[in-house]
Amino acid sequence: MLVVAIIIEQIIENVIAPRLLGGFTGLNPVWLLVSLLIGAKIGGVVGLLIAVPMAGFIKSTATVWKTQKRPLL
Repeated sequence: MLVVAIIIEQIIENVIAPRLLGGFTGLNPVWLLVSLLIGAKIGGVVGLLIAVPMAGFIKSTATVWKTQKRPLL
């Protein structure tokens, strides 16, 4: 029973949760996991809390810069 519970928990945490969060933020689940790993490495618990919003901000900023027809400067 413990093994089944661990397997289900791993599936939820590593497959389902990133897909749901990616749907809300518009980020690829792989980038979500990468941003969480980087956030945890750089800032610990606080880094985990701000990793996904920061990744979303970076993605939206890059999209705006990419779709702009004229340079910013």
